Amino acid sequence: MNINLKVLGDNIRRSRLSRQMAQQELANKCGLCRGFVGDTERGTRNLSYLSLLKLAQGLGTTVSDLTYNLEFLARLPLEATTDKRRRR
Repeated sequence: MNINLKVLGDNIRRSRLSRQMAQQELANKCGLCRGFVGDTERGTRNLSYLSLLKLAQGLGTTVSDLTYNLEFLARLPLEATTDKRRRR
């Protein structure tokens, strides 16, 4: 799992919960599947910019707010932001 996607997912989850919104409600507002929202929040989905924009609009926030803390991670070497465990 990529740490950038995990941090992004945590930010999306935090934003959704602060609005007392269920994943299904957010998915409906964005025109996305609930599973997509769940995968994104867990950091297992590498979403497109357009999907990120839809999520931000559905949450009534900005892409900038959802990507908070990612600028710190962008300064780290790629190897430091990637989980090295092998998947079977």
